[in-house]
Amino acid sequence: MMETLTGPETLPEAENPAVTEPAGDIRVGLALGGGGACGIAHIPLLEAVDELGLSPAIISGTSIGAIFGAGLAAGMSPHDIREAMLTKVGSSMAFAGVVWKSMLPASFLTALSKDQGFAPFNIERIIRTILPETMPERIEQLKLPFRCVATDYYGHREVVFERGSLHAALSASSALPGLFLPVVVNDRVMLDGAIMNPVPWDILQPDCDVTVAIDVSGGPEGEMNVPPGRFDALSGAAQLMMRSNIALRARISRPDVLWLPDVNRFGLLDFGHANEILKAVETEKDAFKHAVEKAVEAFLQSC
Repeated sequence: MMETLTGPETLPEAENPAVTEPAGDIRVGLALGGGGACGIAHIPLLEAVDELGLSPAIISGTSIGAIFGAGLAAGMSPHDIREAMLTKVGSSMAFAGVVWKSMLPASFLTALSKDQGFAPFNIERIIRTILPETMPERIEQLKLPFRCVATDYYGHREVVFERGSLHAALSASSALPGLFLPVVVNDRVMLDGAIMNPVPWDILQPDCDVTVAIDVSGGPEGEMNVPPGRFDALSGAAQLMMRSNIALRARISRPDVLWLPDVNRFGLLDFGHANEILKAVETEKDAFKHAVEKAVEAFLQSC
C-alpha cells in the first residue's frame, strides 16, 4: 500500500537562511518554473523585473527555472544569464555538445541496454558543464535566499533544497525522467521537481509581500486531427500534466502574478531555437511589467 506524504521536506535539515530586506521595504519573491528549453522565456521577463528597479528578496525554481534562479541568486544579472545561456546551449550544436559529453556510459549501444533504458544522459555532468565557474559550491553561499524543488521518487513527495550542495540540488531538480538518469542525494533517489511542483511559488509566499511566478511549461500545438509522434506525445503529455498541477495549486493559493509566456510552439528540447524564444517573449515584457507594477501597487495600498 502506498503511503501518502504531504508537504515539502527540506534537505539537508538545517535552519532556514534569513530572507533579506530589500530597499523600499517590499519583499518580492520570484518563482521560476520548469519547462526545458521553454525556460529560456524566463530571461526577458527577468530583464523586465530588473528594468523596473525591483530586486528579489528570495528566489525559488524548478528544473531550468532553478538553474536560472540560482544564477540570479548568485549575483548574475539577467543579461549575464542570457549571455551564458546562449554561449553554453543557445544553438543546436552547442546543446548537442553539452549533452554528448554527459553520456553515461559512453557507448550508445550500452546506453540503450535494459538497465539504462532510454535515459542515457547524466544531468549531473550537464549541470557541472553549464554552471559558471564563479558559482558557489553551497546554496547558503548564494547572495540571495534560494530554494529549489525536486521529487523524492520512493518517498512520493516534494523535496525543497535550501541548504547544502548547489550542484546536487540543481541536478536533482532537473532530472527529467526518460531523458536523464535519476540523481541520488542523501541516499534518496531524486527526479525532476516539476513532477510535484512545476512552479514553486507556495514555498516563497510566507516570506514575501509580492510573489511573481512564471510558468514556462507550455503545451502541445499542431493540427487537431494529426496524431503526434512518440516523443512529441510524451513531452506534450508532460506539459499537460504540469499545466494541470499548476491550475490545481493556483486554486489553493494563487501568487500575486502568474505569468504564462507564449511558448506553446516550442518543445522541451528546442534549445537550438533559443533566439526565437527570446524574441517571442520580448513582445510580452511591457504587459508583464504592468502586471508586476499593479501587484506591487496593490500591496502598497494595502499597508
